[in-house]
Amino acid sequence: MRPIVVDLGPEFLDKAIGAAGLPANNRKHFMDDLFVPVQKLTSMQELQEKLVALGFEDIVRWTGETYDHESNPAAQQEDIEKLERIAASCVGLAKTPLERYLANLLKDTAGLYAQTTRSVINDPSLSSNEVPEIVIGEGNLRIVATK
Repeated sequence: MRPIVVDLGPEFLDKAIGAAGLPANNRKHFMDDLFVPVQKLTSMQELQEKLVALGFEDIVRWTGETYDHESNPAAQQEDIEKLERIAASCVGLAKTPLERYLANLLKDTAGLYAQTTRSVINDPSLSSNEVPEIVIGEGNLRIVATK
């Protein structure tokens, strides 16, 4: 969704987040997630190798409780549903033909993402280990290491 919101612009999206009725902490969360200029997906193994090369040791992935969308598939789904609300607000705010096109593309993309995630969460053929792997994946890597 990043390429779409970049074309809509941060001011437009900020208004849409407000129109969606989300709290201030969600505004920062979504603005950061959707407008971060570079996101590099790195596996834990790749991160460990880089940290070892930089002199770190005792590298352990922290798996304690998180209080964000990665804590469990239901929390991730809730976050995705907030994206749907934001996208619906974008449609309501769009004034130009380009804004309407982009807002509808964002709404359709968010809707597909939410629908797919709901299907995974409710799929009885998937194990309790497979669902988070599909919905969340490796997630943010939080590590503890010494140097």
